[in-house]
Amino acid sequence: MKLLIITQVVDVNHPILGFFHRWIIEFAKHVEHLHVIALQVGEHDLPENVTVHSLGKEEGVSKFEYVRRFYLYIWKHRNEYDHVFVHMNQIYVLLGMFIWHGLKKRVLLWYMHKSVTTSLKFAHAFVDGVVSASKESFRLKSKKLHILGHGIDTELFAYKNKAESKTLKTLSVGRIAPVKQIEVLIAAVLNCKNCTLSAVGAPVTKVDKEYEEGLKKESDPRVSFLGAKTQEELPSLYQEANVFVNTSNTGSIDKVVLEAMSTGTLVVSTNEAFKDMFSTLPYSAYVEEHNVLELTQALEEVAVMPSKEREFIGKQLREIVREQHALSNLVPRILEIYEK
Repeated sequence: MKLLIITQVVDVNHPILGFFHRWIIEFAKHVEHLHVIALQVGEHDLPENVTVHSLGKEEGVSKFEYVRRFYLYIWKHRNEYDHVFVHMNQIYVLLGMFIWHGLKKRVLLWYMHKSVTTSLKFAHAFVDGVVSASKESFRLKSKKLHILGHGIDTELFAYKNKAESKTLKTLSVGRIAPVKQIEVLIAAVLNCKNCTLSAVGAPVTKVDKEYEEGLKKESDPRVSFLGAKTQEELPSLYQEANVFVNTSNTGSIDKVVLEAMSTGTLVVSTNEAFKDMFSTLPYSAYVEEHNVLELTQALEEVAVMPSKEREFIGKQLREIVREQHALSNLVPRILEIYEK
């Protein structure tokens, strides 16, 4: 099989989308050749059977040039790919659908968000299938939906036993933005004794930057803002933490929670997508959104938990990721859909 992938960024150092570099490597293991079209291309080290094309965002070109290059690439290389995999951005489905339909290329869309937009509805009508990690991550009623789990590199995010510590080391990872509700997490951490927070991530918009400044002004020495980190830097941060907390509610299974679980780190989330998954855990891993008191109580539960119990639960969490969300399992499942 020869495949075309459309994605936003190919850059191993990108703080948010750097993970997709490993997805490309995994896809390349299973196909004859892989063409990748990305809006933005940075540093990458990919197998010989991968060809990367940039739409030019890193060059500062116009949107007209983005579109021109897009059509150039999908037409010029039309005989070099059999099928198309669009990662997240359904706009590319709308741009390419008539050409791909005419060329009889099967198109799959990967989608991971609770929002249902008009463009998503149109794209859904034209794709051959939609792939998502959970039912909460794609909220259109659809016979085209394939729920396959997420794609976590469990070798990169490896298990590691925790060092003994009298302090509960809390970690969060993600963009610094109001929607992430980091102020709720900070309040809960400061309510706990012997608890610290390391917040990994950076602001993107002007509003985000103002939000971060406000958090720092109202913060405490127990709270550290570490800035953005690459995929290669994240595993050790997860491994050193006692508990990972996710206070954003995207409505879909957040990748960072699964990464933390893969390292054996206990997790707490206010995201409704994890409510069922965490319902059988022996502590309050899911808490209601905006509820500082509940989140404080959840952290205190982890703080007093014996280290052996934390270790046992951590291994259970890793097994959930290995069985249901491993990248090495996800990619073959996606490719099987094209053959049906």
